[in-house]
Amino acid sequence: MYKGFWLLPGVLLSFVSSADELHTNAFGDVFNGSSPFYVGHVDTSTEGRLWCNAFGDIFVEGSPFAVGHLDSVTSEGVLYPIVA
Repeated sequence: MYKGFWLLPGVLLSFVSSADELHTNAFGDVFNGSSPFYVGHVDTSTEGRLWCNAFGDIFVEGSPFAVGHLDSVTSEGVLYPIVA
């Protein structure tokens, strides 16, 4: 279920030039801000901003179901891409 999400960091390092909020559409495609090009995929049918809780679980804003997980997370909040 989470295979597509783990590809996200590598894709972000290669193609993202600005740090904007990550969000997903109803098909699970992940976008950086208003860019028309998707940068990854998560398993969900809910659209909205991606955020992480203090336990590392990733949610789409307004949905109670996790769509992924991050390790070594100490705080919660909206997810942003990594900019090199």
